Amino acid sequence: MTPIASAFWGLAVAWSATGRALRPVAEAEARERAFVCTASHDLVTPLMAVTANCDVFEAEASDQAGLVSWVANIRPAADEMATHIADMLMHMGGDQPGRSPQRALLSGKRLVASHAGVRGLSR
Repeated sequence: MTPIASAFWGLAVAWSATGRALRPVAEAEARERAFVCTASHDLVTPLMAVTANCDVFEAEASDQAGLVSWVANIRPAADEMATHIADMLMHMGGDQPGRSPQRALLSGKRLVASHAGVRGLSR
């Protein structure tokens, strides 16, 4: 066997061995990405409930000082959690290949306002 052929076969064997060695790493990364995306989506539902309730409290109870102080404590925490969820998705590359997630704070206020307008309930 010529030295070039020998080098070629050596490179082919090394390439194959490297691929086999790195396969578990790639699989672990894919599982981690799926877990983080699933966890992020699972956290969005309760976060939407918290932010929607804050929106209702702000709209309906602005004259009650005690309630306003509670909302003032809850709102920044909910906004911070929304930012962390968006960051988790951003660092994982989004929930779908080739698509980056939009970084936006969750706002129940916009959702409620849009439905209120459709149903004729807006002020």
